[in-house]
Amino acid sequence: MLYNPIAVVGSLIADIVIQVPRWPSPGETMFGEQLDLFPGGKGLNQAIAIARQGVGVTCVGQVGDDVFGHTLREAIRAEELSDELVFTAVAEGSGVGIPFVFPNGENAIVLLPRANMALSADHILQARPALESARILLLQLEIPDHAARLAASIVAERGGTVILDPAPFRSLDDELMRHVTILTPNQTELEMMVGNRVGSTDDIRAASRRVLQRYPSLQTLIATMGDQGAMISTTDSSVWIAAHKVNAIDPTAAGDAFNGVLATRLLKGESLEAASRYACVAGALAATRLGAVPSLPTFSEVESAYTKM
Repeated sequence: MLYNPIAVVGSLIADIVIQVPRWPSPGETMFGEQLDLFPGGKGLNQAIAIARQGVGVTCVGQVGDDVFGHTLREAIRAEELSDELVFTAVAEGSGVGIPFVFPNGENAIVLLPRANMALSADHILQARPALESARILLLQLEIPDHAARLAASIVAERGGTVILDPAPFRSLDDELMRHVTILTPNQTELEMMVGNRVGSTDDIRAASRRVLQRYPSLQTLIATMGDQGAMISTTDSSVWIAAHKVNAIDPTAAGDAFNGVLATRLLKGESLEAASRYACVAGALAATRLGAVPSLPTFSEVESAYTKM
């Protein structure tokens, strides 16, 4: 069994990345500019982001018995991670995502989670010893709520930190939120939580406070605002973290790099503010490269960029 200080329970998805000049109109056929196949999925991305910081991490998830599943397992092993707790769904295909990347560096993603949504409570129970040894757990919403709830409860009951990236956004499960320590929505997700646009720093601060009041067990909300930076909010304070400026070409996995590095820096004993500054650097670096896993920075890359800020 695996015993690592950080665990990630989440999705493993093969990304078919298509670069396009713009979003096509309804009924329009348009030429794309480039197609690439990359391993991805928020769970795999976050696990690899952590591994590239030199920290032991356990990856828990599920793939299909198909060419995409084999590609995803190869990506895990290439990072010298174990796929012992990556299960195989015989009746389901592997998850597939289709990110459309635009010339301005923004993207839009169509997701078919498939095997990821068949991750069950039984799978989580098989991973229980590994989860009980973890000091930090990372979760996302590309797996069923019941699997996320159980994993969070196992780690929280032992005093561990649970970080939830609420993406792709859906109504947050109240029982899951009772175990979440840190919530890391992006701008769109924060807006969906509060039901209104969030633009200025005052808007972000007010929206974050509303979410914190809604979930009394939640200690911290970190709103990631892309090239603007991030805001750390607790019930009684807010701190703005400036963005690390880069020439972004593809934001896929930037949020996953942020969460992975945030977890590793907290594990090393950094303050929440310092950890978030490193995480912002990691997210920015990930946006400078095409694809998910290929974009995730190493420890030395994050350190080097941080010292030049």
